[in-house]
Amino acid sequence: LLKDQRPDGSWSNNTAATAFTIMVLKQSNKGDEAIKKAIQYLRDVQDADGGFKRLGKEGAPLTIYTAVVLVALKETGLPRNDPMVRMAIDWLMGCQNADGGYPMPKGTPSLSFSTAWTVRALLAYGVSPTTPFVKDAVDFILTTQKPSGGFAPVPPAPEDPEVTAYVIIGLSKFADKKNVITKAVDYLSKIQQPDGAFISNFP
Repeated sequence: LLKDQRPDGSWSNNTAATAFTIMVLKQSNKGDEAIKKAIQYLRDVQDADGGFKRLGKEGAPLTIYTAVVLVALKETGLPRNDPMVRMAIDWLMGCQNADGGYPMPKGTPSLSFSTAWTVRALLAYGVSPTTPFVKDAVDFILTTQKPSGGFAPVPPAPEDPEVTAYVIIGLSKFADKKNVITKAVDYLSKIQQPDGAFISNFP
């Protein structure tokens, strides 16, 4: 991982890949200088409105990438009053749809997995679970759970293991959602392939 870091501080110029690598290095107690370079990369590519795009400064800012970056920044100890963190949180909150969910690009339909990551990021930075930003988001996520226990990206769609895994991560801090998570885990155990893999139909 350390050898693969680019001169600009990123991994593949991808904000989520960079954020995930920061998490791994932080949890491994390795690569302090690499983490500092990665944080600077994220500062350099943050959108003027506060969001993060998939590839550096290319395209539109996306909620799921912004949320993943926030989770990584929290693990590095960056405080909520850091300008990069504050702007990202404000941008995320401004993306919430009327149904409580969060879209990928702002202004598009809500998706369960981007909503789940947003919930995780907001909770990490101390946003109260009783605020509409979190409570309404959780309510939206629950509308996407199927009788099988799995979660779909949107309510009419079929359930998917990758989407379900993201939702489990997002709901894991809620003690009153244990039954929901248990059903989701049970769904995953039933659809695991004989070789141990999980196959997602969601790109």
